[in-house]
Amino acid sequence: MKQTGSLLGVVAVAIALAAVGTQAENYAMYFRFLSTTDSVIEVGGDDGLVLWSSSAISVSGMFQRASSMEPTNGWLDYVQYAGEGGVVTQRLADWAAPEGMAYVPGGIFQMGDTFGEGESDELAVHTVFASEFYMDRTEVTVGQWDEVHGWALTNGYTFDNAGSWSNGVDYSKGDGHPVIYVNWYDCVKWCNARSEKEGRTPAYYLDPGLSQVVRTGQVDLSNDWVRWDSGYRLPTEAEWEKAARGGVPAHRFPWGEDTIRHEQANYYCYQVGGVNVYEYDVATNAGWNPAYLDGGEPYTAPAGSFDPNGYQLQDMAGNACEWCWDWYEAGWYTNADASVADARGPASGTRRVIRGASWNDYWDASCCRVSYRDRKYPVVWNDDIGFRTILPPDRSVGP
Repeated sequence: MKQTGSLLGVVAVAIALAAVGTQAENYAMYFRFLSTTDSVIEVGGDDGLVLWSSSAISVSGMFQRASSMEPTNGWLDYVQYAGEGGVVTQRLADWAAPEGMAYVPGGIFQMGDTFGEGESDELAVHTVFASEFYMDRTEVTVGQWDEVHGWALTNGYTFDNAGSWSNGVDYSKGDGHPVIYVNWYDCVKWCNARSEKEGRTPAYYLDPGLSQVVRTGQVDLSNDWVRWDSGYRLPTEAEWEKAARGGVPAHRFPWGEDTIRHEQANYYCYQVGGVNVYEYDVATNAGWNPAYLDGGEPYTAPAGSFDPNGYQLQDMAGNACEWCWDWYEAGWYTNADASVADARGPASGTRRVIRGASWNDYWDASCCRVSYRDRKYPVVWNDDIGFRTILPPDRSVGP
């Protein structure tokens, strides 16, 4: 299917992408491009690839998404692009994403605390470009962990912990719950094992020559010891925040709103004197999410219990907080390298970034904000820390 159109000022051309397969039914089907420059848009095929050209030297604008062309349906921002040339290619969707993963389009976004209400390490707000990638729709589950972990143990891998176990006790709530009690080192090795199990080239290596695959030990890897274009890996902090925002900028939470309640996330609601501490926390029950108070701690929810965000990702706030690739540095956002394309964090450090908050009473509504940052020593495993992986596409699309 092809459509072409021209637009001037803020007049937009809607692009209807045909649904292919059942997976596409979960996506919004209409996109439009807003720009102040005359443009011509052309759509070909059903894979979400869009080509537009402009008479100007450069073109920039925002793609927006809607699930209906009804006049009452609101358009939501999806991906912002700052062009460098008269012809730009952008993929907006991929109906054939790997099983269990969602497509996150490449583009720019504002990273950091746009409300100015969080910790100092969430500032300065800065513009980041992240290339396209796939991300697990949910946190890695106990069942997924066990399958890869079992394969890895018979193929030269060692781990510090079996996942969801502590001191000989299994704390998992079932195969469909997020795996916990995993440290950063084990998550890296699990990513490589998952890649090798599926016949993919692993991402993590013991040397800058990328010749020795990480399979054992606790190794503090460097940015140049990674094949960024292959294999499963942990998201960078920038990739995680872009994905969590779901294409909708300047909102507190992944669902594109500025309030939070227990129907939207598995988190702890703090009250003092019967009043919620944070005005944007509109939960009606104090404490843990009442829907998951069963069988004792940890009070995790089954992965995928909550509605997806604009990129079809679930549980990006609460349930289990998630390891990221980056070393943590409190003032990193003021560093010029934080704003380079596909930023990968500081070159060294002592603690790794974790994002997303969890069920635990340590993680309240303020920690569920998409800009909130925390950190742990990579050797740490707790009953509230899990992870999800990303996979780079095996194609080159974008700038």
